[in-house]
Amino acid sequence: MSALTKEAKERNRVVADFLFRIQWSSEDIYEQLKNVYTDSYPELKTVKSWKNQFISENMLRSPLSPPGCPPIVGLGEIFNHDHKTIHEIILRETTFRLVCFRWVPNDINRVQKLNRIQDAFEMRSILNGRKRRNFHRIYTGDESYMFYINVPGKAWVLKGQQAPEWPRAMISDKKLMPTVFCSSEKIVLTHWMLPNQRMTAVQFTEEIFKPLNKIVRKECKGDTEKPWIHYDNARVHTAHYTQEFLAKSVFQRMPQPAYSPDLAPSDFFLFGYIKTRLKGKKFFEENELKISVEEILVELTPEQLSNAFEGWINRLTEICVNHDYLLNSSTTHLTYNIIQINIGSNLVVEKRDFGLAKEIASRNYATVVVESDVFAVSEIIFKLLSGRHPFESDSEQGMIDNIIQGKMIKFPAFAEGNMKQIVLAMMNPNPSRRPSAKAVLADDMVRMYLRQHESREIERKRADEEKILADQLQERIQLVEQEKEGEKLRADSAEQKVNEAEQRVDQQKRTAEEAEEISRVFQLEIENKDTEIERLQQRTQIIEQEKQREKIRADEQEEKQQALDALLPPRNDDEDLPELGPITQDAVIPDYATHYCLQSHYFLGCCQI
Repeated sequence: MSALTKEAKERNRVVADFLFRIQWSSEDIYEQLKNVYTDSYPELKTVKSWKNQFISENMLRSPLSPPGCPPIVGLGEIFNHDHKTIHEIILRETTFRLVCFRWVPNDINRVQKLNRIQDAFEMRSILNGRKRRNFHRIYTGDESYMFYINVPGKAWVLKGQQAPEWPRAMISDKKLMPTVFCSSEKIVLTHWMLPNQRMTAVQFTEEIFKPLNKIVRKECKGDTEKPWIHYDNARVHTAHYTQEFLAKSVFQRMPQPAYSPDLAPSDFFLFGYIKTRLKGKKFFEENELKISVEEILVELTPEQLSNAFEGWINRLTEICVNHDYLLNSSTTHLTYNIIQINIGSNLVVEKRDFGLAKEIASRNYATVVVESDVFAVSEIIFKLLSGRHPFESDSEQGMIDNIIQGKMIKFPAFAEGNMKQIVLAMMNPNPSRRPSAKAVLADDMVRMYLRQHESREIERKRADEEKILADQLQERIQLVEQEKEGEKLRADSAEQKVNEAEQRVDQQKRTAEEAEEISRVFQLEIENKDTEIERLQQRTQIIEQEKQREKIRADEQEEKQQALDALLPPRNDDEDLPELGPITQDAVIPDYATHYCLQSHYFLGCCQI
């Protein structure tokens, strides 16, 4: 049996629905279909499933495809308009679908949109200027919360099981806030805020900006290119304290449009990547969360970071290219109107778009047909020529009626001729009679204007190139001036070092003279001390000689004493000696008195007598 066609399936379901209603069983219906439709009948299990569906819903036959919208006749005559236009309007108005509003962070005003364009051009120019060297010396970073509990979002469950529940994340949940700065090659700096602490400008500058400046200054040593730093417009980043340090640092700051997280790599890549890796994980300790995040950062490859920078350029290019769409193409779109067109002083027409088309879900952004585009362009041309809408009226309904009836205001007199014929042909109420874009572009007058436009465009591009060259030359001159200033500073520094060296030499000379004077004084003192020592030595020698003489005299006296002791008879110490009177020359000295006198100096005096 071959595969069943859609018609055969629908036929079988209709027959089965009828037989179920007259109380046939599934087996009987299967046999009946098999006998009647021998080459296109369903399986028995299919018929049984139909039976279950019939019992539960009391209907089996699926609705047939609608035959199409009923024809509406006579609208063209009522509104006095071409039936094809009526058909297109009905077709367009009946294709609406219900959509949800798309959330965007902020509703930016016109000035902010214009600044967004200007900053996008400048940022893209900076990135493209260093793209060849893999975005050399460009650093970007930001802060973001990392939660202890991360909602997984999805989970695999068995058939029949309920989806698991997970509490919604709240801003009050336990979390930490890391600050990460990276280049196109590596993560340069990671800083963690203390729990329940808010970032301030002083803390950002002291704990993040200054360490980052020190790291980059060391990496850029000997590099002539000044590094770029990029971060968003948070208060701590734009505070006066931060700006003061930025002016003294090695960095120059890249612009960042207001309310544009889509143009910051930290927002559209880095933190999103980290949080995706953390989905479904729970952490109970501060260090667990820190280690997990830092492991993810370490695993980032230079290729991933470089691709993020490439994506950064692509996002900026979308804004820049969309802004230049009308300038660089020969076609336009139904949604263009006069308020979206800029005409510069050099008469170059430019489209004004802000790169936000992806954020807008509006039916007005759906092109109907090419003919309607031609009609819209003719309205723009008419308004550019006259300054008024071609179907101008006091009310919106009146303008619509004028468009339907083809009632136009008077064409400007100065634009008579081919221009009038082309515009009126493009505004023909019958779309089939309007010229194609190719036919309009082939007109001689249009070609002339196109050539003029191309020449202006060439002149503008030449002027832009000359301006770029002039800017490059000016930048080069500034670099040369900076190099001259650097050379001057180095020369001043060298001269200062020479002066310091001369001062050191003079100081060393004075120190040597003082040392020589001190040495001379010290030498004189040494000589005086030597002289004094010699005198002391001489005196010591004299004293030693006197001691020797005293000793000799003492030895001689001792010998004399011993000799006298040997000559005198022994004396009894217990014998009382009579008191001696005065000794005269004629006195007779007894033996005991002689013995006594010999033992004293008195004896010496008596001997002299």
